[in-house]
Amino acid sequence: MQSIAWDDIRAFVAVAHAGQIGSASKALGQDATTTGRKIRRLEQCLGITVFERTRNGQVLTEAGEELLV
Repeated sequence: MQSIAWDDIRAFVAVAHAGQIGSASKALGQDATTTGRKIRRLEQCLGITVFERTRNGQVLTEAGEELLV
């Protein structure tokens, strides 16, 4: 089992608050591709989907909401 990286959690929280990977990436000072990769790695590690991707950005799934709490 792969361990969860704190940096991935930080990216998750930033996207959850910003609602968009691009906005969260700017706040984190990193490229949007990097932020997206961290979210995917977190999802893979946990075996859940934390965001639903929409045209307007990212929306927390029920599992994502539980993780955020």
